[in-house]
Amino acid sequence: MAFDISKFIGKFAEEAGDHISKINTSLLEYEKDTENFDLLNQVFRSAHTIKGSARILQLSYISDVAHKLEDVLDTLRNKKILPSKEMFSLLFRAVDTMSEMVEKTVAGQADIKDEHGICTELERALEGKLIETPEKKETTRPQSPSIENKPSKKISEIQVPEEQIKVQAQKLDDSIKVMGEILSNHARMKQGLSDLEEILKISKKHMDVSKNSEKASPKNRSTSPTSSAEIAKLLHSKIKKHSSNMRDVLNIHGLLTEGLREKVLQLRMMPLSSAVETFPRLVRDLSLSSGKEIDFILEGVDTEMDKRVIEKIGDPLLHMIRNSVDHGIEKPEDREKKGKPRKGTIKVSAGYEGGNVHIEISDDGGGIPIESIKEKAIQRNLRHEEELSNMSDAEIANLIFEPGFSTSDIITDVSGRGVGMDVVKGNIVEQLKGSIQTETTLDEGTCFTVRVPLTLTVMRILLFSVSQTLFGFPISSIREIIRVQKNEIIEIVNKKAIRLRDQIIPITDLKTIIKLPESEDREDAVILLLAMGNEVIGVMIDSLISEEDMEVKPLPSHMRNSDLASGATITGKGDVVILLHALKIMEKSKMTQGSKKASRAVKKEKQRILVVEDSVSTREIEKSILESYGYQVDIASDGIEGLEKTQKVKYDLVLSDIEMPRLDGFALVEKLRSTEDYKHIPIIIVSSRDREEDKRRGIEVGADAYIIKGNFDQSNLIATVQNLI
Repeated sequence: MAFDISKFIGKFAEEAGDHISKINTSLLEYEKDTENFDLLNQVFRSAHTIKGSARILQLSYISDVAHKLEDVLDTLRNKKILPSKEMFSLLFRAVDTMSEMVEKTVAGQADIKDEHGICTELERALEGKLIETPEKKETTRPQSPSIENKPSKKISEIQVPEEQIKVQAQKLDDSIKVMGEILSNHARMKQGLSDLEEILKISKKHMDVSKNSEKASPKNRSTSPTSSAEIAKLLHSKIKKHSSNMRDVLNIHGLLTEGLREKVLQLRMMPLSSAVETFPRLVRDLSLSSGKEIDFILEGVDTEMDKRVIEKIGDPLLHMIRNSVDHGIEKPEDREKKGKPRKGTIKVSAGYEGGNVHIEISDDGGGIPIESIKEKAIQRNLRHEEELSNMSDAEIANLIFEPGFSTSDIITDVSGRGVGMDVVKGNIVEQLKGSIQTETTLDEGTCFTVRVPLTLTVMRILLFSVSQTLFGFPISSIREIIRVQKNEIIEIVNKKAIRLRDQIIPITDLKTIIKLPESEDREDAVILLLAMGNEVIGVMIDSLISEEDMEVKPLPSHMRNSDLASGATITGKGDVVILLHALKIMEKSKMTQGSKKASRAVKKEKQRILVVEDSVSTREIEKSILESYGYQVDIASDGIEGLEKTQKVKYDLVLSDIEMPRLDGFALVEKLRSTEDYKHIPIIIVSSRDREEDKRRGIEVGADAYIIKGNFDQSNLIATVQNLI
């Protein structure tokens, strides 16, 4: 009987993909430490395994490359030839060729050949005739059709360690759909129990009425054991027993449902490493071609999330890494001039944060040039100059995610076309309903913070009503729920806000944002504090309903253009709930507040004030108050950034918090007072610390005024500023 290799191709591709991934990883490590022969042995073993498997399946074109690669590795191992940049580039190209060949085999292509002549190059390397440089070869290496310079992808996303089986994605999807229906049915059971308990109340009332009626008319009391009162009593007893049984069944069903949900979702969970494992090779290749030296670090990439999220997160992370290589990290000689190490660092770190996955992509490069972004934004009519002047540095930095935006003066094979970073926003914000924030400091580096949900299928949802309409937020986006009296809501520059633990938090009525009719006026207000990183904004709702695990369904076709809604779900009663996109609501809230500019700005030459405050909400409120009175305001997120800004600009007044990272307010004031430029410039401390010793310390280090955040109001701040300036 003829040997049918087609039955084994899938398994071979799986195994080969795993070994190719190991070869890439081990070669990258060996390139950094060429004395570590354990790494070289690992590469050798993987190449040997691929060679053997390919020979059994009569895939000679793969086994030939693996065999030649094995020969070169053995020669390196025996120190007959020495490792070099040219040698490593050749080894990586050989791995890429094997990867290409495996992909073509899986696709069923015939007559597969060594098109790049890699076997010939490997033979010449064995003879010591390595000629081509890695830089030259990198420019001619075949490119991915969608992304330039992207290293060969993994053959299969499925890992094959011991005690694991392959599960088709469709089967998982079907299981999750069943789980969703179980959740829906669980909600209906809860509603059934609620209805039963209502019947029980009515039955109790009927029983009491029957008893009273018979007491009132003893002459008419029936001698039959089936009197009205006895029937009512019996009915009530049976309903009560059934209600108790239903409650037990519901509790057990709830535990089973939760267990099933966790088990089924775990089946589709994959580590972040499956999306980023090719990145070290990518950074290595790009750094060679760009003449840069880069150390690439991965941390926490065993963090798991839904396969659907993994599929969407890979490209955005790739584009941010490429952006860091091309725009962030400087050339070695430029870094040395700035007093930095020649080698730059790019780090990807991940972890869990509530119901979300938190990913940071940071570099220690030159930072994002805020002024250049402003110029480009004006040139391309993305923003007006007046609008940019009212935006924070973080908001301006986020303009790089606009379609077609690029600060690059030239277009390269890595970037400059302005078609990469908008993919980041599209995938993370629009499709995954997550968020991305940018922090950057000139000549120190940039950090992108990405937050995405663990899964898009079932979420913990907070249900509430606004103008008699049901809405929901993912619990992971809500930091706190508070109830305040209406008279506790204050007005600051025509914006609503509340004081919470000595912090000023801006709030907006949700019905205003989503344009719903006014509801019945109440003495108190329920406020949801939405949080994204350090930024907190409150939205007022009418009433809370419940918190439940719910299956998230896509929006109906007529609502898919709505940027405020992210999905829909159905309650046990069959009511439709619209899930709101927390990030979009926060953005809309700021826009709504921003449109209410105070009309009493002082018409005079603008004096310049620096606000140093680590709370996003507090500094934006202080900035708005001061700008409404005609002052030009810059902001800094901590003492170090504040100090750096005072070295570049001489401000007319400095406003500072005390408790801040890196450098606190007391130390900032002391440092400013020690300079000639700020010896006599007014400085105000605004802090939640209300102890007398703190106030004394503030005055001792040189502050001209000390305002307690708990007693903070607009007129107090402005009066103090005007008196000092």
